[in-house]
Amino acid sequence: MSSLKRGTSRCTGTTRAAQALQEAQVARTAGRSVLVYPEGGLQHRKGVREAPPRPFHPGLLHLARSTGAQIVPLGQVGARALASGSPCEQVARLLTAPLHRPRLHVHVGAPLRLEGEQTQAQALALTHTALTQAWHTAARQLGAPVLPTGH
Repeated sequence: MSSLKRGTSRCTGTTRAAQALQEAQVARTAGRSVLVYPEGGLQHRKGVREAPPRPFHPGLLHLARSTGAQIVPLGQVGARALASGSPCEQVARLLTAPLHRPRLHVHVGAPLRLEGEQTQAQALALTHTALTQAWHTAARQLGAPVLPTGH
């Protein structure tokens, strides 16, 4: 995967989100891989418990359909244990990581190719289900504490 630009936005339709989508389209056209958090960015919340993916924004679908790219669901679990909390807590976890050896797990699901006849709602449901399944597989492998769906 080439360079990763962080272009997250909390709102659909903002200039920043449109710019991130445009940059992703340029990268895909150039043959590079692009990593997208279709929920609109990383979720900010307190604590180290993992949570399944939130509802998606449609930018992922526009990107996949406009470039012909496959969507590869990637479930990751464990990073929150290192990167949550205040900056002091994060530094403390990173410094003590060699002592308590935090575990991370990533599960890569089967690639999806969106079909033109699917509605936006159907395509969003399909991709969300695939990503949620990849996330649950990763969570089971790690035995991570998990928040119920909807948090």
